[in-house]
Amino acid sequence: MNDGFITLWIAVVLGILLLTGWKSYIVPGISSSKAMVIGAIVVATMPFPIQYYWGASRIYVHIAVLLLFLLSLWTLVQHAESPENACYLASAFVIAAAVWCLLKKMYGADPVFYWLDPRWDGAIIIAILSVCFTKNAASQYAFLLASAALGEWLYAALTSASPVFKAGGLAWWDSLAVAILLGAILRNVKELLIRLRHKRWGDI
Repeated sequence: MNDGFITLWIAVVLGILLLTGWKSYIVPGISSSKAMVIGAIVVATMPFPIQYYWGASRIYVHIAVLLLFLLSLWTLVQHAESPENACYLASAFVIAAAVWCLLKKMYGADPVFYWLDPRWDGAIIIAILSVCFTKNAASQYAFLLASAALGEWLYAALTSASPVFKAGGLAWWDSLAVAILLGAILRNVKELLIRLRHKRWGDI
């Protein structure tokens, strides 16, 4: 499967769901206009990378990834209930980024032993962690974006033997799309279980 196909497929599916009344399950508490503006800016900046050197390596960081990372940090701070909670979320997404990076590094060295798929295991794990560490959709998506972006940059730093590395290529977007889709599904399952538990105890 070509890189970028998963991203396109998931974007089309989510777009159809948003237009057919499923917004409260996908992006609750986030205005449609804001989501569309962010999406348009990301698409417009995707082709433009920033180049820098790390040792002997030349690394390209796409502007869209940098913008999403900064937006994610701002969102996490805005939705933090206290400075302690902000530090908690920051520590959590750094841990998730380290997991993303180390899995890619490990699979890059020997992709024989893996969980589900070497391309998506990191995305699946940070999706699970995002449900555990965040309380609302905005914080969860910010957690996923920050973890994926930081994890990819850490991986770029650790693979300095490679002459050229791109942070934010189509393969990265595929992994991020999988993380976002799975994260949204798990968040709704979690909320459903919480409502069922409260209903059960309320009946008692």
